[in-house]
Amino acid sequence: MSNRTAVPIETESQPAVPQTGSTESVAAARMGKRSRSWRIWLLLGVLAVLATVFVRWGIADHYLLSAEQAIQYRRLAEAEERLRQAERWRADPARVAFLQLRTARLAEDGPRMREMLDRAKRRGTDPALIDLESWLIKAQSGAIEQLTADMSAMLAAYPDELHEIAEAWLSGLTLRQSWTAAAQSVAVWLTLDPNDPRAHLWQGRVARMREQRKRALEAFEQAVKLDPQMSEGRLEYAEELRFFNRWDESAAQYRRVLQADPEEYRAILGLAHANNSVGNYDEAIPLLENLLKRMPSNYFARLLLGESFQAKEQPEKILEIVLPGLETWPLDKGYHYLLAQAYADLGKDACSEFHFQMVNEADEQVAQIDKLLELVKTRPDDAELRYDLGYLYMQYLWREEGAMWLQACLALDPHHARACRELATFFDSVGRPELARSHRKDAAAPDTKAKELLARKPQC
Repeated sequence: MSNRTAVPIETESQPAVPQTGSTESVAAARMGKRSRSWRIWLLLGVLAVLATVFVRWGIADHYLLSAEQAIQYRRLAEAEERLRQAERWRADPARVAFLQLRTARLAEDGPRMREMLDRAKRRGTDPALIDLESWLIKAQSGAIEQLTADMSAMLAAYPDELHEIAEAWLSGLTLRQSWTAAAQSVAVWLTLDPNDPRAHLWQGRVARMREQRKRALEAFEQAVKLDPQMSEGRLEYAEELRFFNRWDESAAQYRRVLQADPEEYRAILGLAHANNSVGNYDEAIPLLENLLKRMPSNYFARLLLGESFQAKEQPEKILEIVLPGLETWPLDKGYHYLLAQAYADLGKDACSEFHFQMVNEADEQVAQIDKLLELVKTRPDDAELRYDLGYLYMQYLWREEGAMWLQACLALDPHHARACRELATFFDSVGRPELARSHRKDAAAPDTKAKELLARKPQC
């Protein structure tokens, strides 16, 4: 018998069987691979979660920054939309609440201001910022006597909020018709920051209210040079150019505004007015017709369109356009003058005479304005006097001027029912339904005086 050890023979049909120790090594290797694979997948999952979080934060910050820029340029509807999107991406709730409060304040939406003030407190907004906005709300509403700190004191406490503090302070002084104090405040602002475009914007506004029109024009022009993207300043500049009958330059500025915002109704009205003034009626008419489809109660659009058709000698079109306007503004002198001329051209003398009588009555009412303006200088806290001025301007002459006086009335008497009624009508006519609703809560019943006057009109 041989003592040789048998060696396993490997054939094609039956490979050699490995040793037991070799099998354990393979199993251990496989387990190691599975362990490393699990760690890799875990790491990838963590990285994916972190990437999602950082992307969400980045998008949320983008919307917040966009909202802040929109607020800076007073594009408040855009700011509100950006803040809604920021909330969807779970942006910092305290910061969102603060910006919502600031947007509501700039929109002068009283009920929403109160709502956003409560929300900011609940969501942990810095109490110092809430105190700032509370001061700004009182300042811009004209409640100057209720403030424990003036503009200079607030600037010392909040040096980074120069824009907001100065503008709110000036808005309040404007409502109080305190033009000397407003001019002094603008001078302080310009001393602190001579290259601030909004300071020059307010310098122009105050100068215009003080009948310093050339100085106003220069200030508005400087504001636009310092910040060409500021549509608000460009609108003011265009208005002042129009005052000086520089129609082509005015129209160019309005077109620049419309390039940035094709829906800006003030630029549409200004451009149409400029076109009318140089005889470009065919260009003005479609602008105004499209605007009236969007804002049917807009007084100035209807008046300008009536003037366009008067120049084109189309009295029937004047009646079609202007008569519906009497539903909202039944005493307006411009409407009645256009109707008087149109009925005269159509040979309807009785109707023409009625509207000429309404023009004469409007002139009698408007004649009171100069006397009331003198009284305001000696009675700075008389809310009723400001209502009377606001009503006369609103009903017979210029809506925006009337709105300013009515807001001055509310600064002294926040629940003045007749002022609220007139402002609700005004804000409806300029596409601000949220402010119309806000004022309608305290509004008096509709005025019947106008309907009584119009009831005398003969059948036409």
